[in-house]
Amino acid sequence: MKTTPRFLLAGNSSYRNRGCEAIVRGTAAILRRSFGANAQFVLAQFGEKSDLEAQGTAESDHAISHILLSYKKFSTVWLLDQLDRRLGLDTHGRYCMLKHEVGNVCASLQVGGDNYSLDYGRPYMYFNLDDYLVRQSVPVFLWGASVGPFNSDLEFADFAHAHMDKLSGIFVRETRSLEYLRRNGVGKHARLVADPAFAMLPEMPGSKDLPSAALNGNPIGLNFSPLMSRYVTGGNLNAWATMCAQTVVAIMKTSGENILLVPHVFAPQNDDGDFLADVAERVERETRTAVCVTSRELSAAQIKWVVSHCCVFVGARTHSTIAAFSSGVPTLSLAYSVKARGLNQDIFGSLDYCVDPQHATPENIADRTRTLLSDASRIREHLAAKLPAITARAFAAGDILAEFLHARERGHA
Repeated sequence: MKTTPRFLLAGNSSYRNRGCEAIVRGTAAILRRSFGANAQFVLAQFGEKSDLEAQGTAESDHAISHILLSYKKFSTVWLLDQLDRRLGLDTHGRYCMLKHEVGNVCASLQVGGDNYSLDYGRPYMYFNLDDYLVRQSVPVFLWGASVGPFNSDLEFADFAHAHMDKLSGIFVRETRSLEYLRRNGVGKHARLVADPAFAMLPEMPGSKDLPSAALNGNPIGLNFSPLMSRYVTGGNLNAWATMCAQTVVAIMKTSGENILLVPHVFAPQNDDGDFLADVAERVERETRTAVCVTSRELSAAQIKWVVSHCCVFVGARTHSTIAAFSSGVPTLSLAYSVKARGLNQDIFGSLDYCVDPQHATPENIADRTRTLLSDASRIREHLAAKLPAITARAFAAGDILAEFLHARERGHA
């Protein structure tokens, strides 16, 4: 093992998605515990150059450096890639920005969470990166992820299973993924851990980013995402915003609690902040009551701190719910993906606190929120009993990774 352990973290999106940031923060905490406080991290991301340059400049962790993997047609990187493909040259092509990193890292971790699924189409972009790293003799691990299912694309499924079998290890964040891998013969190097975000510590925001009204009386925290319109209203964002406003009004009328809207993703065309500001305006027009929306300047750790002060939480974004679960807050998941169901199944042993898109009506969400409030004491006790083991599984991933790497070193000795 290198004196200063250095890890490539790949496959994640921009910190504009605070869930992606939470994964990085939690991963850094996990690896520092297992490999030492001097561990270094290279975050290699696909995305917009301007976005990731700003992210690198604003990075709060001095041990994390940033590399952009995306490139434009006819750029220098594109030309190098064409030379590699057509002439068989070894310029590292589209991954030339990793050329000086591959010999200096202990391992590459695919930290994208749910990239190894069909949620965003066939994940060739990540598979191709894996193949490049394997050719450079870098051990590649799928890290704290959900996997599959690929049942709706059987032609691709065999290819995906064969690809994952080439990886040095697979760390899954829910039992559902582990069972899926084992059913398909890819479970040999798979281990059940927990989402790295469970290891991220909360951080109190500064007063300028936290209006006093935000936490008045331990509010009900709500996270609705524009993405969920695809699953509820066929992509009609206006109709979904109307439903969300109606949901807020229904909860306000029946619960008697203050409401706090908590955006968690601020990506272009997928911005919770803009969407929830619109929802808040609609609610205010109908009720003449202002609803607070948390600042888009809050980091993932600061949002977790805010969520930890809610009496209950209702969330669409998976990592907004993980912020709540890991803080012991009773949580209702608006579950439009298998990862939310798998997470709930592992935590509660049921889907009692999940709402599927076909049932995401204002009346039903408000009713389920009332149930959440009435069950709050019991749920908090349950979470308090479950969380130590879940957090331990998150941190155990670092020790398991160390075992994999030591075994690899012995095998090469």
